[in-house]
Amino acid sequence: MLIVSPPVRADNSMSSLVSSDHTYDTVPGTSRVLLLANDMLGVRGMHEPLAHADCRVTPTNSVDKALERLQDDDFDVVVVDFRPDLLGYQAVCQLRTAGVDLPILFVSARSSAAAHARAQDVGADDVVVMPMDGVDLKGRIQALSGPAGLTRTPHFPRIGSLQLDLTERRVRVGGEALSLTSTEYAVLELLMSRDGSPTAKHQIEACAAAAGDQEPKRHMDALIARLRGKLDAAGASGAICVVRGFGYALNHASARSGGRQAAEARA
Repeated sequence: MLIVSPPVRADNSMSSLVSSDHTYDTVPGTSRVLLLANDMLGVRGMHEPLAHADCRVTPTNSVDKALERLQDDDFDVVVVDFRPDLLGYQAVCQLRTAGVDLPILFVSARSSAAAHARAQDVGADDVVVMPMDGVDLKGRIQALSGPAGLTRTPHFPRIGSLQLDLTERRVRVGGEALSLTSTEYAVLELLMSRDGSPTAKHQIEACAAAAGDQEPKRHMDALIARLRGKLDAAGASGAICVVRGFGYALNHASARSGGRQAAEARA
C-alpha cells in the first residue's frame, strides 16, 4: 500500500487547531466511524450527531494518524470534516491514494453542486452539508456501512480529466491510459493527492527517490519536463505549473480539459 504524506499546509492548520493528545471515549453503536476532523469545533459538532446516529466514534486530527488507526482497527465508515473544504478534498484524495477503500462521508460547508461533485471526484462516496439533519445523517451512515456499501465499486481519485487507477497504477486522461514510467506515475500521483496545492520540490525529489530514481535532484527538471510533455500530448495541456521558488502544483483549470477530445478540438 502506497502512503502519501499529507500536505504541509494541512498539517500546520491541524497542529494549530487541535491538541494531538486530545481524545474522546468511543461511543457504543452499530457502525464504527473514524472521524477525521482538523479543529475542535468539528470534532464536537460531529461527535454528538454521529453518536445519535448509533455510531461508535473514534476521532483523529490528521491523515497520518487516520491511516495508523485504519491499520490497527476495523471501521465501517470514514467521516472527513476538514476546514476549509479545500483541506477536506486533499484529505479524501490522500486516503484514496494510500489505498483506503472504506466508504467516505464528506462533511461540507458548501451546498453547491460543484462542491459536491469535487468531493466525489477525489473519492468521497457521499456528501452531507452543515448544519445537518440527524435523521438524514443516520440514514447516510447506515447506507454506507450496510451490505451495499461493502460491495461498492472502488473510487479512483480524479481531477477533471485526470484519473488515478490505483489497481493498475496508471493515470487515465479523458478515459484513456497514459503511458508513464514508475517514477513519473509516482510524482503525478503525489501532485494529484495535493488537490491543486503546491508541492515542495524536495517532496517531489523524495517521491522520485522512493520510486527508484538514484539521483532525483539531478533528474528533477527533466522528469517534470517529460511528464508535462506526456500530459500535453494527451490533451491535459498545462496541467503541471511551476510555483516559483517552491516547487510544482497541479493546475485544476488545465486538468479539466477533455483529454484527447479537447486536444482534437483545438487542432
